Amino acid sequence: MTIKLNDLQLILLSTASQRADGNFLPLPESLAEKTAAAQKALATLLKRNLASEVPAKGADQLFRQDGEDRIGLVITAAGLQAIGAEERVTDQASASEPETKPEWPLPNKPRSGTKSARLIELLSRAEGAKLDDIIEATGWLPHTTRAALTGLRKKGHTIIRETQGGISIYHIDGGAQ
Repeated sequence: MTIKLNDLQLILLSTASQRADGNFLPLPESLAEKTAAAQKALATLLKRNLASEVPAKGADQLFRQDGEDRIGLVITAAGLQAIGAEERVTDQASASEPETKPEWPLPNKPRSGTKSARLIELLSRAEGAKLDDIIEATGWLPHTTRAALTGLRKKGHTIIRETQGGISIYHIDGGAQ
């Protein structure tokens, strides 16, 4: 399926793909007078999973603020694919083990006994969890299960997706529990 992107979205994706850390911000100089339009375009890229929220390292990388949490945006693998750029590991989403502990607040654990807690438990297993495993354990439909994974990402968890034999296996990064 081809994703339709406007010129502004293409410029933003291209700029982020060329940066070592994959950040969309700060905006390129060519967009200095279009900050409102750029913010709207970034929000659209986020909704389409072409961008992902991460803790902002500096004021120039701030996309939004949630209480004391400062949030920036980086390009995702889907974003790179949408513009035909080669997938690469960015500084933000790179390694399975970060060099240092993050400074931002880690996500809260869900209440025990909830489906969200069960989801995190499944994803924390060494073998991870297939979509079918999660569906069986929670009783959710496939689209609800994928939405729950996206919800965990938005709450600050790092979800890693691997493909083994054509089947997606999901893991949660141990540092975000």
